[in-house]
Amino acid sequence: MIDKEDKKLAATWLSGESVPGIRFKYNSLVKVRLDDGEKAQGWIVGVDPSRSEPIYTVEIQNGHPCAEIPESAIENVNEDRT
Repeated sequence: MIDKEDKKLAATWLSGESVPGIRFKYNSLVKVRLDDGEKAQGWIVGVDPSRSEPIYTVEIQNGHPCAEIPESAIENVNEDRT
């Protein structure tokens, strides 16, 4: 069962704001490493923070299906820019 605090955190995250313990914001453009080793870009559309390492749902560009990606396999595209 989801309590009020969880609902508030989910609403905050879905509005694009930062949430403690969650590195990537909703709809962030990211680079990911897929299971087959291929690299791709996509957008963060979901997160499961219940594990020791958050798992993000990423909508992959170019017609790939969404993928469940661990935080360690994701880079924020904007972090590369100087």
